[in-house]
Amino acid sequence: MSAVLDPIRPAADIPMRPWTRAEFDRARELGLFGPEERLELISGWIVPQEPMNRRHALALLAGFPALQLAFPSEFTSSNSFPSL
Repeated sequence: MSAVLDPIRPAADIPMRPWTRAEFDRARELGLFGPEERLELISGWIVPQEPMNRRHALALLAGFPALQLAFPSEFTSSNSFPSL
């Protein structure tokens, strides 16, 4: 029987703890990660950020007007998309 590992968490014998947003941001400020590293924090785990594909960009673009209507004008929102 083969073991199936969670793609986010390592094997149980490796001591780990999740990162907080403050820790992740501070590590970035201190230069722990290179400027070319595209990383994100998901449920406390630092993972490589996947590039946005066309379907993802189109879905965000379609939902953007709803966000602008849902939030008061004092909130700002922006987006950046790959070339469609």
